[in-house]
Parts: sequence; C-alpha cells; structure tokens
Amino acid sequence: MSFLDQVLAARRSNLGLLSPKPLAMYGTPPINPNPNVSTIDDGGYGANTTNPLLPISNVKPPTRIGLMGESILDAVSRARKALTTPQGFEEAGEKAVESTDMYNLYKFPETIQNDAKNWDTSVVDNRAIRKIVSEDPIIGAIIQVESSGGRNLNSPKGARGVMQLMPNTYGRTLNKEESKKESIKQGKEVKVYNYARGMYGKFLDDNQVMDAELNVKFGAEYYNKLKQDKDIGNNSDRQALIAYNWGPGNYKKWKAAGGKESDLPKETRDYLERIEKSMGGQLQ
Repeated sequence: MSFLDQVLAARRSNLGLLSPKPLAMYGTPPINPNPNVSTIDDGGYGANTTNPLLPISNVKPPTRIGLMGESILDAVSRARKALTTPQGFEEAGEKAVESTDMYNLYKFPETIQNDAKNWDTSVVDNRAIRKIVSEDPIIGAIIQVESSGGRNLNSPKGARGVMQLMPNTYGRTLNKEESKKESIKQGKEVKVYNYARGMYGKFLDDNQVMDAELNVKFGAEYYNKLKQDKDIGNNSDRQALIAYNWGPGNYKKWKAAGGKESDLPKETRDYLERIEKSMGGQLQ
C-alpha cells in the first residue's frame, strides 16, 4: 500500500469507516533526499517537499494523482486561484477598470469640457449620460443651460431635473373627452392619455424625473424627436431648441404667424444665445 493510500485509510478509520488503527501501524515513509523527484509510486512529491502546490517548472510531474484521479497541473491551477483570488475580486477589478475607462471612452466634447468641471457628480460620473453627451454634444449644452449640469433641478415654473422637463412633457395626462368616447365605443371604461409630442407611451413619474440618468435619457430622446419632426425641427437644432424651450404648441403658432425670431419671447431668444455660447458657434 502506498503512503498516500495509508493516510487516506487512516482518515477513513478516524471517521469510523474502518476499524480504528494507530497511524503508526502504517509505517513511516522514507525521507526523500531530493524533493523534486518523486519516490512515492502513486504520484506524491516526496516527504520533505516544502510546498507541494508549487512544483519546479523544469520538473514534469506525473500525469495522474493516483486515488485523486485528476491532473496535478489542474489541481495546482485551482489551488493557486483559490489562494490568490478571493471570490468576487476579479469581477470588482473588471468593474474598476470599466469605470476608469469610462472617462476616456466617453469624453465630453471640447466645447463643454470647462462647463462640465462644475457639473454635479450624478451627471458627470454617470456612464449613460457621458455616452449620450459624447455622441450628441448639443445635449451637453442643454444640460449646462437648463440646470448647470444638475446643480439646479427645480424651477419656479415647474420644470424638473437635469434637462428641466415640464410635467406635460415627462408625464402623461388623462384625455377625458377621448376617454369618454372610447369607453362608449368599446362598452367599457377606457382611459386615454396624452403624451409629449413624439413620445407616445413613454413617461416618467415625479420620482423618476429627478433621477439624473432617467431624466437625460428621456430629455435627449424628446429633443431628438422634436428635431426629426418635419413640422418642427426638420433636422434643424435651432428650430428644435425653440420648441424645446417654448413648447411645441407655441412653436407651431409662432411658425404659422411667420416664424420671425424677433417675435419670440426674450427668454427663448436668450436661451438660444446661451446654447450657442456653450456650443462655441451659431446653430443652424
């Protein structure tokens, strides 16, 4: 019986699997004068090996570990991993690298980098917001002008959050007249809601609108819907910004009356100037 078999038998004996016998009965294995050469026939590394988990690289270990029935190299690999990498450390490391790379991967446009230094951390350190702004710089300008980068989240007029969305923009309102018509038509109670232009079925509640990421995602999509709308922006940032600031309804009335910028409210004219200043050039 090999030494390893003897040890395993002794352990089984202590567990009551075999009749108890003193370990000394199994004999003492010979001291191996060379720890790098196995003298144990079932694949051990030798009685005086200081660290059986770290074999010298130039010595090729036996292919199998006798009773254990597994490759030594596999066992060493798993043991090293268990000893050096506690559970969860690799994942944490990956997230840390990902977080660090975020600032290089989603750099803010040069035009708003100085402004962004003073933005709230809920905005400047948010991966989703950084991605949106890096791909669509005008959203960064809107964030700066509307709330100073998340520093001013409430306005006296009721606008809320990073992109200062009004309740009738971020929320939904019950259309009582249409609800009544549909209820009669379908023979049951039906509720019909109004949503922001181009945002049918999408809305935020009063808590969600104060979340920086949700606010910017919604606001950026809403702005781009206005820009793409043939009756409003028609791919013009300048026209879309007028509707974003003054409201689509007011925009359409103004456009029908001639659409002269001199007829816009001073607040909206100032708004366009501040956006242009943040963008570093005139808008089209």
